[in-house]
Amino acid sequence: YNNIFALGDCTNTPNSKTAAAVTSQAPVVVHNIERSIDGVPLDGGYTGYASCPLVIAKNQVLLAEFGYGGKLAETFDRKNGKWPWKYIGTEGYLQQRFFFVLKETVFPYVYWNLWTKGWWYGTNGTLKPNVKVQDKVSA
Repeated sequence: YNNIFALGDCTNTPNSKTAAAVTSQAPVVVHNIERSIDGVPLDGGYTGYASCPLVIAKNQVLLAEFGYGGKLAETFDRKNGKWPWKYIGTEGYLQQRFFFVLKETVFPYVYWNLWTKGWWYGTNGTLKPNVKVQDKVSA
């Protein structure tokens, strides 16, 4: 059906069902609903992004970020991450401690104060992401 939209756990997308996934899916759904109402072709697409903060030791977290097919989509990766976050890196004790602080302090604050109000776009922070498929392919 071309007028039914879904996100999160109720979908059959082959990705992890996480808050990070829904955060990436929501702008796509909103974008496509707006285009559907306007009667223009839908061009928003979801990359399969999901993120799982995995506690690996006391006060240490490994932040696993990936898209469809298990393709790495690390925000903090020095080579392919998002600016300015890529300068933090993913390897080492300091990074694992930083990810722990994110999981224990930042993520709960963001969830209750920004995400539930529609003011948070995951790895884009408070900046609305570009969800057009053709733009993602060419990037």
